[in-house]
Amino acid sequence: MRRCLLAMSALAFIHASAAQEKAPPPTRDVEECRKLEGMPGELECYRGLPRAPRAGFISDEWWLDHRNIPSTRLVPYRPDYVVVRATDTVNQQPARVAQPQEFDALELKMQLSLRGEAVSPGQLERWGGGRLRLWYAYTQQSNWQVLNTDQSRPFRDTNYEPEMILTYDAREKRAEEAPVSARPALVNFGIVHQSNGRSDPESRTWWRTYLQGGWQTAAGSLVARIWRTWRESGMEADNPDINDYVGRADLTFRTRNSPQWGGVNLLLRSNLRSSPHRGFLQLDWRLPWRVPVHLQVTSGYGESLLDYDHKQTTFGVGFSFWDW
Repeated sequence: MRRCLLAMSALAFIHASAAQEKAPPPTRDVEECRKLEGMPGELECYRGLPRAPRAGFISDEWWLDHRNIPSTRLVPYRPDYVVVRATDTVNQQPARVAQPQEFDALELKMQLSLRGEAVSPGQLERWGGGRLRLWYAYTQQSNWQVLNTDQSRPFRDTNYEPEMILTYDAREKRAEEAPVSARPALVNFGIVHQSNGRSDPESRTWWRTYLQGGWQTAAGSLVARIWRTWRESGMEADNPDINDYVGRADLTFRTRNSPQWGGVNLLLRSNLRSSPHRGFLQLDWRLPWRVPVHLQVTSGYGESLLDYDHKQTTFGVGFSFWDW
């Protein structure tokens, strides 16, 4: 219960902070912004510069036009939300668990996902690395059986996912919006660990190294990622076949939050095998209302680590905690 309240409080604080930043600062000259390099107000100054309207936003999403970001500032990574979700198939007996569980089909699902800058392009320019930025990121997803009084309302699964991401600005012309083309606007190299912090037989864990490309589209951004799983003793014992279910690559399409349509985040995963092919789809939609209503649909394998080899379809409704 305390973990849930802490996560919800953090999300509320982040959402409130984001709302305070929406007021546009006065328009300034580029030279005036350059004088503020490394000082408070630099980001707000650049944000106040007039820019041509654009549908896509991968440069904004990955902060490609900013030389540095304050080390204490956290920005959204994946959608942050709290939803009440129901599944069509309850996983009553996860892999390697001897006795069937007594889980409810209805539960509370929460996700907190943030990233911050570890090394900025401004710090690397003197060594010719002005197109590089190193991020640290953290995502936590919890599935809480909040109505399951017979089992004392347990957290069915909580997934912890820290990662490091090296971003390369691959735009031909820096400080200009990425064009809609086959050329990627950015290339990411990442190392990510994910586990659920459970003991055997419910322990799930794996490490991955991935390569990711990001493209501008007319409606938003498209990022494609392929990964290599580290083979280590923990993974071999917990989930040796996880790649065959959760997959080996994913594709994410995201639109900017708009007054007409809201914001959409579509995730597709694949094991890159034809027989049998296993995948996963997740659609998150922040509705364009004053109240940040969040709708979610998932289908396939790996909705959480505990369910990595369990196929199900879920529907959720709740609230978003960031405008993406």
